[in-house]
This record gives sequence, C-alpha cells and structure tokens, in this order.
Amino acid sequence: MEQPDSKSARHGPRVKHIDWQRVKQEVDALSDGECVMIADVDQSMRTHIRRGRFAYIDPSEYEVWTEGINGSRTRANLFMRRKQ
Repeated sequence: MEQPDSKSARHGPRVKHIDWQRVKQEVDALSDGECVMIADVDQSMRTHIRRGRFAYIDPSEYEVWTEGINGSRTRANLFMRRKQ
C-alpha cells in the first residue's frame, strides 16, 4: 500500500505514495470493526482525511485515527476502518 522514500535517520523509510484505491479495497474487504494500518506518516494526514481533503476517501464512510510513534512528535501510524 505504500512506497518508501529515502530512509529517515531516526525512524526508517518515509512514505512517498499511498495507493488509496487499494487501501479502500482492503478496508472494505474487512469485517465490521476490523481496521488496517496504512502507513507511518505525518500526523497531519489524519486531519486532512477527516476534513475531506483526499478525493478518494469519503470521511463520512471511514474512521481514521493515528497512534504516535515513540520518540517522534510529528509522525504516527495511520489506521482506517469503515464506520459502523
């Protein structure tokens, strides 16, 4: 689902591109309540998705949240699931 860019000194490769169509297919194939970890991204991605700034993701259909990474104030693991 993700293609890494150059390696970050502290946390490993950063995400260069996320295939949102594939992410939606993976999430839609899951049973209710199950989630998928999309990528290690900047925490602002969650806000952009929730506000509808990504054309592929409808915030009324999907729940998105992040869990912070130890040692970083700006990067987090991004999770997504269908709203029930």
